[in-house]
Amino acid sequence: MKKLLSILIIAAVTVSCDDGDIIITDFDFEDRQLQWCGDQETQVFFKTNEDPFEAIALTVNLPRVSENVLLDEEGVLTLPINAENQIIYRTFDGEIGSSYFCNPIPPSSPTVREEYRSSSGGTIVITSQLRSSHDHDGDGVPSEVEMNVEADYTAHGYPDTDGDGIPDYLDTDDDNDNVPTAVEIDQARINAPHMVGPYPDTDGDGIPNYRDPDDDGDGVLSREEDWNESRDPSDDTNEEGLPHYLNPEISDRFPFNSFRPTTIRRSFRYTIEVRDLTLIRLGGDGEQIRLEQYTLGTFDSPEESYDPADDIEDDEPDEEDPGEENPNED
Repeated sequence: MKKLLSILIIAAVTVSCDDGDIIITDFDFEDRQLQWCGDQETQVFFKTNEDPFEAIALTVNLPRVSENVLLDEEGVLTLPINAENQIIYRTFDGEIGSSYFCNPIPPSSPTVREEYRSSSGGTIVITSQLRSSHDHDGDGVPSEVEMNVEADYTAHGYPDTDGDGIPDYLDTDDDNDNVPTAVEIDQARINAPHMVGPYPDTDGDGIPNYRDPDDDGDGVLSREEDWNESRDPSDDTNEEGLPHYLNPEISDRFPFNSFRPTTIRRSFRYTIEVRDLTLIRLGGDGEQIRLEQYTLGTFDSPEESYDPADDIEDDEPDEEDPGEENPNED
């Protein structure tokens, strides 16, 4: 059954109206997915119910907002509730289609039976968080681990094993050997004679393969054991399927300084909360719904490709290895 708003009244603040009557209305969208539509001028986040037919929506007018509503980084955006940024609650006489709030001109059907609109005052809080925040780069090593290892280089305050300016927790190839970290973990585990915690260490030097530029300890950098110069040493194998970069008996060197780009697939989850909300009934006698805090819901952005190198500033790494070329150059 639907929870009555009067339950929220007891748990939060008060619901009142000018003539002293208490408003009791269905106001439960907890099981409904927050939907989104918008353009360069207006963004709308909304939920709908079918029993009863009702909808609640947040409309944000972008020209008056100095920041992007949907942040492309983890953070918190706070907006004032005013004439440009409004919360609207409506009840209808029929089913609300998913395109109702996404048309420049609202459809004539269904008919709005009641409408409550936010008054000025109050705050909209939009919190963005990476959905993969436990493993930002998706390489199989938790970000917490990659943020707390010892490294000769740092980038933006975090360990940067290969000194390429991309911190390990955002780098899909931590040691810059052209074998992605995820591949080194899985491929090396098959024949790994040694382990560092849960991670393979082929040459037993105490450095896990995914942070070791010479995985098999044969004196040849793993990226230079790329016989076909495909920027993927993991595809050069012997008859037993053992890659050359993991075979210390093969030490042929193919100097190769072309590097794989770092690309991450990521998506953000946005949580929208409204604080100190006052909704006023239109066309009535000024009834009000007041809530200290209301969670409108969460919205997940589509997954997109992201290159952490785009965020690298022009400053140099903490230290430079004179024997290495800039790993960001092909």
